[in-house]
Amino acid sequence: GYLGGTAVYARRWTISGGARMEYNRQVLNSARYSGRTVSVDNTVVAVLPSANVSLAIGEKQQVRLAYSNTLNRPEFRELAPFSYYDFTYNNVLAGNDSLKTAYIHNVEARWELYPALNEIISFGVFYKRFENPIETYFVPGGGGGGTRNFTFGNAVGATSLGAEMEVRRSLKGWFES
Repeated sequence: GYLGGTAVYARRWTISGGARMEYNRQVLNSARYSGRTVSVDNTVVAVLPSANVSLAIGEKQQVRLAYSNTLNRPEFRELAPFSYYDFTYNNVLAGNDSLKTAYIHNVEARWELYPALNEIISFGVFYKRFENPIETYFVPGGGGGGTRNFTFGNAVGATSLGAEMEVRRSLKGWFES
């Protein structure tokens, strides 16, 4: 389910926000090579808020600040208790039935200019904080014939930050005489 709303103040400020309530159940029933059963039942109920504040600067510019929460669920190949060969990288990958869902906190600030219809110039910065991110780990001592063994696991945390620029320019009028 989702509940959200938008409010405009003084014709320049737009504030929108909401929360998504998500229920997900990921079930895996399998067995190890030894025959020991593996039963995974990852049930996640999460409330994922989001907020966005925009300030219009004149007719063609705006500044935005946004926050949101998102999830990253393990894929079945990351959970399944079997190994498979990756021909591209000459690796053997094995699943890990103890993986947890990763939670991600996202913050973004952005300046946008709209010089004409369907055109944009924007510059933004972002920051993401991950709780329990899913990563690939090297398994020392495994492998043979030049292969390396890897498995999946949850790290305690991680961060990602960066900047991005977007320019979209119409070519209309450039080729007309």
